[in-house]
Amino acid sequence: MKTWSALSRTRRLSVTLCFHGIGDAPKDCDPAERPYWVPEAQLAEVLECVYAREERHQVSIHLDFDDGHTSDHERVLPLLKKASLS
Repeated sequence: MKTWSALSRTRRLSVTLCFHGIGDAPKDCDPAERPYWVPEAQLAEVLECVYAREERHQVSIHLDFDDGHTSDHERVLPLLKKASLS
């Protein structure tokens, strides 16, 4: 049976970051959802950190954008491309 230290040398750690919406919440957004919208500049900072840590620490970081808001495509895709993550 392999020990944790042996497993950590042979397998990559996998982390998933979940996002609800990017940018300003739409005017018709449920008030309970507003705190879960992330400003575009803050997401850009997260993506820079993700890229650096994936390379440096050999960790797989997955991004999840639930609900399929238009901001996912309009705002996130250009940021992913800029961070070399698309």
